[in-house]
Amino acid sequence: MPRIPPIFARRLAWFALACAAVAAISAMWLVALYQFPMADDFCRIVEARSAAGSIWFRTISLTVHTYLTWSGRWTTFLVHFLVLGNLDTLKYYPFALLMLAALQLLAIVGFFRYVLELSLASSWLAGTIFYAVLVTAMRSAPENLYWFTGAVEYQFTFTTALALFTWVRLAPDKPLSNALLCLATIAVCGQHELAAISVLGIIACVWAVNRASGQANRRYLLFTAASAAGLAMTVLARGNFVRAGETHAGLASVILAGNELEKSLRYFASDPRVILSAFLWIQFVPDFKRKTIIDLSPALQRLTPCLTIGLFLLIAVVPPASVGMQVNRATGLALTVLLWGTTLSIFVFRFQLAACAAPGLRTVAAVALACALLSSTNVQQARAALSVSPQLWRQRMVTRLSAKGPDVLLPPVQSPSTLVSAPGVWAAEPTSWLNICVANFMNVRSVAPTAAGPCDAGCAVNSPSDVPCK
Repeated sequence: MPRIPPIFARRLAWFALACAAVAAISAMWLVALYQFPMADDFCRIVEARSAAGSIWFRTISLTVHTYLTWSGRWTTFLVHFLVLGNLDTLKYYPFALLMLAALQLLAIVGFFRYVLELSLASSWLAGTIFYAVLVTAMRSAPENLYWFTGAVEYQFTFTTALALFTWVRLAPDKPLSNALLCLATIAVCGQHELAAISVLGIIACVWAVNRASGQANRRYLLFTAASAAGLAMTVLARGNFVRAGETHAGLASVILAGNELEKSLRYFASDPRVILSAFLWIQFVPDFKRKTIIDLSPALQRLTPCLTIGLFLLIAVVPPASVGMQVNRATGLALTVLLWGTTLSIFVFRFQLAACAAPGLRTVAAVALACALLSSTNVQQARAALSVSPQLWRQRMVTRLSAKGPDVLLPPVQSPSTLVSAPGVWAAEPTSWLNICVANFMNVRSVAPTAAGPCDAGCAVNSPSDVPCK
């Protein structure tokens, strides 16, 4: 039997890996076709629908009201009201989710292309594999990918931050572009307090390293000031102080945060997709000999893993410690940042890691990663969902959300997959604020689950962590 040439086997393995990554992403994206609004989505829809005025007037007025009475995350709420308030969510909710997913993939590919300066083909290959590893390794994909309110508040902060850093790399050092970048920096910081701290920390550290090395750049000092202003706008919002009385900080919250951190680290360190992708990236990056902007300073190289660890700990620990319960969206974002930081750290230390090359294992590792992506729990659950006709599922759920009142009892629903949440209620009492939002969305007096259980099946399988069943 003739022996297969090694170069042909290697290319075949990489082709199989690329196909597996595309297949995994496609399966996860197709699950969006089964999704309907849930939890806070209903509240945002009702608020925007009941407001008067033009699209922009009611969007801005609602955002200002929320900023003064509930939360300083003004950019996030601006997106919530703009999209959910002007969209027929019973028809087009999946497209809003797919828009967020596509933007995240494009931001990842753009960073590979313009910041790490990979070729266009290599950027798409690396970005697609990275994104496939990300979505298949997420422990709580429904809250991170299929819940618009939650996805905008957490995962979309990663997308916009990557886009911001890419724009900083590409934009000329001129007054107009710098002014626009300052506004963009303030807007990104306005998405979330953690996003603001992260952006401020990264930009300030880059400026400090450049200054210490005698390469003082007033441009980065300007961006540092803009991110500090954005952080102040977000943290010092009047609404934060109104909401502060509802937090659950205390020793129990700190212990819970420690447990969540330990689980996240153990999961990340043992996930085969993460391990295999890191190994392949180590084999892949030494081929890029040209130094990029992040290779010019040894201090920036050392800063990369330090910032990665610091931001991961910040995002993983602060939310559960603040609210006293598990926050799966924060865990998903923490793992996203850790995965990205690991990728970036390997890139900046690629010349030192050249000794770790293992050419004989590249083909096996690529095939193994392809199999790991396709056999992941998330992909298997996506396949389970796709076994049910999306048209039939959507028709059934539209009928469910169109029930007439005045008092509606929503029966339990068996979801086709743990990735799919049946739209309904998350508390047994009709007076729950979430139930009131659902009732207003349905234009009925009250909504409650049937006596068969305190929550519908969508909640029992996959309720948001900070909206527990009672």
